[in-house]
Amino acid sequence: MEPLRKDLEFPDGRAALQYVQDYALAQKKSVKVARSGGGHKLVLCTSDGCSFRVQLYQRKPSPNVWYVSTFTSTHLDSCTSVPMPTQRQLEALPTLQEAIDADPTIAVRSLQTLLHATDVVAHVSEKKLSRAVAKMQEVQIQAARDMYVRSVECLTKLDPGFLGLPAGPKKRGRKRKLPAAATSETATSTNCPEITAVDL
Repeated sequence: MEPLRKDLEFPDGRAALQYVQDYALAQKKSVKVARSGGGHKLVLCTSDGCSFRVQLYQRKPSPNVWYVSTFTSTHLDSCTSVPMPTQRQLEALPTLQEAIDADPTIAVRSLQTLLHATDVVAHVSEKKLSRAVAKMQEVQIQAARDMYVRSVECLTKLDPGFLGLPAGPKKRGRKRKLPAAATSETATSTNCPEITAVDL
């Protein structure tokens, strides 16, 4: 993560706010938007009276570009803010991803216990965690579908008879290696590794 500094730019207001949220979480703190509107956001620490604050403004006339106007990056010793990640931040937590990869059916309450046992998450509601888990599982399922479709496309291109399509007249012969140029071209166009073909 790039250090917080004056005039640090972002492509839009959402990216600017997410940066401050991630910056705070890295400090094991959380933030809130105190004021927003008219191309301006004031982000404060969730602990009342804490000195941490970031002023974000939309740069004009540049469309959508936001930047850090002023900031105080330190927290008071009396700060009581704790890490409370957003759903987006939950979805990016390695601990959560590893737990779901190890057991896709793991209960949300078990995940709550796991996250609360770390010092990265002080509190997370069951509802927010459920939404994050559902989104992560959806991404995993879509990735598996994409991989399956790509695999079928690769095999069909290399062997039209793979799905019962006409494969042309059969020829008996010995095992042969596809020509290097053809193999390379196929691998590039289908993102498949080089494979060995067999004449039947």
